[in-house]
Amino acid sequence: MNLPEYSLPITSEYMRTTVRRWLMLGVVALALAGVFAGMLANTKSAYFYTALVAHVDLSVLVWFLAFACMLMAMLVPWGKVSVLGSA
Repeated sequence: MNLPEYSLPITSEYMRTTVRRWLMLGVVALALAGVFAGMLANTKSAYFYTALVAHVDLSVLVWFLAFACMLMAMLVPWGKVSVLGSA
């Protein structure tokens, strides 16, 4: 059985750097969220559950947005996009 091969070629160094930075932002956001969850668990705050839910929601939001931006950076035809909308 032949499986299809999927690949997204990264053609320029600028594109590779942009993709890596977006991915790193998402990974760092999740790592910091884990650290803050540990710090929050060690404090006996009256607003423990509210703070826990808020920080988890915000860290997941940052992760998904960073991952979406990483995918867009991979899929945008570099060199054909203008900031003003006309090339």
